[in-house]
Amino acid sequence: MRKSRFLISLFSAVLMVVFISSPTFADENEDASMIPTTGEPSIDPNYGEGTIEDSSFQLMANQYLSGGKGTISRSGTTVTVTANTTARTSVDVIGVRITLQKWDAQKKAWINLSNLGEYKSHGSTVVSGQQKVTVAKGRYRTSCFHWVQKGSKVESAYSISTFIEVK
Repeated sequence: MRKSRFLISLFSAVLMVVFISSPTFADENEDASMIPTTGEPSIDPNYGEGTIEDSSFQLMANQYLSGGKGTISRSGTTVTVTANTTARTSVDVIGVRITLQKWDAQKKAWINLSNLGEYKSHGSTVVSGQQKVTVAKGRYRTSCFHWVQKGSKVESAYSISTFIEVK
């Protein structure tokens, strides 16, 4: 009985060590503090995305704003950030503001690295924008502010992409 309890305890301890010591994106020489503690890693190392549809409850409450998406992709040290916003019907103004964020391991937080522009369209149901930026090595994601205005009514939401690593 004592031997089986010991083996179960040993097996549990080994599993805990394995799960705790293998963080996402970790290199063998990488300090665990370098790994983002918030946000989701992308499954594809070259492409991340986030949508406002991920919080569909918020979308159901909107009369005009129907969707929005932000993506980030990389080729070498160049990242391409793309975003769009869609409306259910033509609105007075539809827009998206794109922000590139980088993980700061010392602050243990995502920092706004660069505002990559605000894109607007008038009397439309869709707007999109794209920017390319050369970056240093690190972990990046995009945070996009999506909004529509019809008369005096404004509806808005954020999308945050999964993060990618530039090596």
